[in-house]
Amino acid sequence: MKRLSLYLFLLLFTLQTPSQADDISDFQIEGMSIGDSLLDYISEKEVIKFSSKKKGAFFYNKEFVEIYVNLPVIEDYDKLHVVYKTKDDSYAIHSISGIVYYQNDMKKCIETKKNIINQLSEIFKDTKIDDKGKIPHDIDKSGESISYVTYFWIKSGGHIEISCDDVSEKLTNEKRWKDQLAVSVTNKEFSDFLSNVYYD
Repeated sequence: MKRLSLYLFLLLFTLQTPSQADDISDFQIEGMSIGDSLLDYISEKEVIKFSSKKKGAFFYNKEFVEIYVNLPVIEDYDKLHVVYKTKDDSYAIHSISGIVYYQNDMKKCIETKKNIINQLSEIFKDTKIDDKGKIPHDIDKSGESISYVTYFWIKSGGHIEISCDDVSEKLTNEKRWKDQLAVSVTNKEFSDFLSNVYYD
């Protein structure tokens, strides 16, 4: 089936359908789709390595874990994160996030975010769009880091999140966090789960 590519400053993700997507699994980021097995892209040894407590971001009851994925080639992003269930031996993907760094260039990040939103709005004409605007970053308890977040709630379930994170100088120095654009595709199960949980 023909893919529709969305070109911005970077090729951020693709659609499997020529005009619009009906299901969250129609999207790809770096060739990866919701429902795919992580083992199609990296070895189980690498999955276990990246999901260690030191490197993985576990959620409060450890039902899900988010890990960094180091593919042999990443063309359009600086970093990839995926979420899977910790007790799922098939390592089915529930969420994919592509990250592009915009250190000290939040203006460009926000411009890129607007371009993505405009293109998604053409594809999802009847989809609920929830623009949160400028809000405190949910991980920075000091309130000094800011996020600019927009959600597209897909009718069949799940959501797409586009965000720019402007992190504080303190976190940049102490934890090496960077200002970034994130494009996340999340299925219904994990999307529903996120409404009631926080990071461990």
